[in-house]
Parts: sequence; C-alpha cells; structure tokens
Amino acid sequence: MIESMWSMIVRGEGGSDARERSRKVGQVWTELTRQRPRVVKLAGSLISAMTAQQLKALYNDLQRSFNARPSDLKRCGTLLAQLKLGLIETGLLLPQGDLNLDDLIVARDILEIGAFWSIRTQDVPSFDRYFSQLQTFYTDYSSVLPPSKREYPIRGLNLIRLLTQNRIADFHTTLESLPLPADAIGDNPFIAHPVNLERWLMEGSYSKVWNAREEAPAEEYKYFVDSLMGTIRGYADGPA
Repeated sequence: MIESMWSMIVRGEGGSDARERSRKVGQVWTELTRQRPRVVKLAGSLISAMTAQQLKALYNDLQRSFNARPSDLKRCGTLLAQLKLGLIETGLLLPQGDLNLDDLIVARDILEIGAFWSIRTQDVPSFDRYFSQLQTFYTDYSSVLPPSKREYPIRGLNLIRLLTQNRIADFHTTLESLPLPADAIGDNPFIAHPVNLERWLMEGSYSKVWNAREEAPAEEYKYFVDSLMGTIRGYADGPA
C-alpha cells in the first residue's frame, strides 16, 4: 500500500484537494517512521527520477506560490506534498549526522512554509506534524544552522495552539524549554503574545484576549486567537 500511495503523490495524483494530499503524505510519513529500515530501498526504487534539479524547481515554485499576494494555497499544498517526499528520499526529513548546510536550510524552509500553509488552510493537525518535524532543525542543528526568521513566529503559534486545546501544563513546559532567557521573553513579540494571552485567560480578562487579535504579531496568529474567542463566548453564553 505504501509504495502505491508514494508513487501517486510523487506523480501529483492522489486527489485534487491539497489537504487530502497532505493527509496522505502524513500517512506515508507515519508508515516510514514505523518501517525505517525500508526507507532507503523505497526511496531509490520509487522516486529516483526526482533529481536534485527537479527538487530545486519545486522549491522555487513553492516560494513563488507562498510569497504571492495572496498566496496560492492550493498550489502550495500540491508542492509541499511532493517536496516532503523528496526530503524523505534525500534523508532531510529525518536528518542525522553531517549533512550539507545549504540542503538543511532548504529543508527547514520547506517545513516552515508548510507550517504557515497549515494555519492558512486551517489544518491544525498538519501544523502539528510540521512543527514536530522542525524540532530536529531547531534543536539538533541549531549550532550549525543560521537563525531562521520564521522560528519564533512558529514557536509562538505552537504555544497558542496549546492554549486553544486547554493544554496549560504543556504550554508552560514548552515555554520553559525555549532557547530564550526568561528576561528576554517580553522582548520577543511572537512569544510575548501567547504569554500575555495565557495570563489574561487565567485572570479572566477576556476583553484583553478579544482585543489581542488586533495586536497579533503575525496574520496567522489571528486564527488561533479567533478560536480562543469562540471558546470564551461559549463560556459567556453558557448557564450562569
């Protein structure tokens, strides 16, 4: 099953809906994680035709589609599905050991675009997968990779995601594990925003949460703030 699904996605098949293709890539990823000894054989036999030149062309296309105003989200979904399989083939989705620095930067960029694409298409499970895959780049390779301007916006989005799921303990654990001094949190707008939201929620200062939407440091933050607002309205409309 995994071989046929892989081939379909590489050829651009597997359904016209970008979210459906992303879901199938997630299935392939899960299965490959379970069957890691087969990864090399599978990559070589099924997508050897996806050359470095083709991957570069897909990556350039992804950048154009994502940076367009407005972003071409449908096209981004198609490209991300194909590029993630290319990352599996080249060992960059689960990077280990010494790898080419430029390749690592490109792989990180692809996954970061995928994280933002997930929020823009309101696909939280997809965002969760991209965030998980980025952790290797943000931790294991942090000493060799140049800083990414998208890292803290994505980390902040993850913190707000935890708030919307009422995972307060996970929120604090994640916050404490950030590679950021405690006294620097207030100076980072992408982290300060979810920290303020959590404090206002605990205080019951719901009007401040509502107003925070207009102070979001990135457009994608508004999606999760809207989710929090919906939860708050549910409390307000409930029985006294």
